[in-house]
Amino acid sequence: MQLHTSPINELLWQDIVEYCALGLPEGINRDYKQDVPSDLEKTIAAMANTSGGVILVGVTEDRKTTKPAEVLGIPLVSGLHERILNICISNLIPILTPEIAVVASPAGDKAAIVIRVIQSPQAPHAVSKNTKVYLRRGSISNPEDYASLDELEWLRQGRQKSIAFREQLLSRANDRFWQFLKGFHETRRAQDLEKDGMLQLTFAPTYPHEILRKPPELQEILWKTRVRDYYGTDSNFPIGPVGGVLVQDGLVQQSSVNASEWVHHTEVNSFGLLFFKQSLLHPVALNDKRIRLIRASEVFARLDEMFDWARSFYEAVGYSGALTFSMHLENLIGSPLGKYTTSETGLELAYCPDPTIGLSEGTSTATLQEDKQRLILNAAQRLAWAYGWDLSPQLLEGYYKKYKGSAVLS
Repeated sequence: MQLHTSPINELLWQDIVEYCALGLPEGINRDYKQDVPSDLEKTIAAMANTSGGVILVGVTEDRKTTKPAEVLGIPLVSGLHERILNICISNLIPILTPEIAVVASPAGDKAAIVIRVIQSPQAPHAVSKNTKVYLRRGSISNPEDYASLDELEWLRQGRQKSIAFREQLLSRANDRFWQFLKGFHETRRAQDLEKDGMLQLTFAPTYPHEILRKPPELQEILWKTRVRDYYGTDSNFPIGPVGGVLVQDGLVQQSSVNASEWVHHTEVNSFGLLFFKQSLLHPVALNDKRIRLIRASEVFARLDEMFDWARSFYEAVGYSGALTFSMHLENLIGSPLGKYTTSETGLELAYCPDPTIGLSEGTSTATLQEDKQRLILNAAQRLAWAYGWDLSPQLLEGYYKKYKGSAVLS
């Protein structure tokens, strides 16, 4: 569902036709309009106050099912983009400017308008001269409804409750990972494995609030949204067997390699949290000795694969809104890093004086592909600098071109 995430200025008429052919009914994050309605600002404000979404103007719908019927478009005249923008500027308090695309039909006489609304950090947005605040309910008969006093309080607090909730989801996923480790008593004791260098990568809606998918639905979505693991640990990323295990608020997928020498843990949460964590130390031969090190190349691959998976996942669930990406490495004291070099020996070692490395940055589904280059470079260089290594963008891009087979940073 690239309509949610592709660059807004690259959308084509065929993209809208193919999206409508999916037969997705209206919901919290989706609305169809045959023409520009007189109260369009109400729908835009409600989406911004809830979890974002996409409004398609020029699409008829089945009134019983609210599924799209036909992409008829509206007359293509000058000023359509400015008309939508002026509605937002004149009627929303505080002002909100969504992404807007006026997409011409192949014949050039009609247009469909795509309005992409993010989940706004400035909520609540009011309409009707700052007197009414709406939320999306997803109801066929009443898609927008007044916010209750409790919901208004939640919005007024700057979504702090949602931020705290996101941290709770992350903490719970991390706790499940450490419980997963306690189950290993084969070639290495669990307490030894717990001392390994660990890599944790996460994506989550910045302000989680609504359930995006129920846990049983996540199994099929995880299966469909996996991406190629070109590092070779598995055929696909996230790593692990198909299926996973249902938990109260999502799906957990776990795997171990070489009798628990490495472990991988993935959690897909009903509220949109994507959590991946793995052990990092890998045994190699060096000067007739066996040492265990972190492979920089593995971290590079996981960063890229995580971004590709996140984009695929949020497209599949139809989520449109603000996202928070984070990278966390821990247990680094005494865990050497094997640098990636053009000679590919991987045995030029470096050590980190800090026990942890952390990075957390904001993005959105609309800008995820555009932000990916910057965020991956920031994360990779944060790792390298912590180990006293000045990683150049050219070396990192060279790695991706060689092993992924395509550019990532350009």
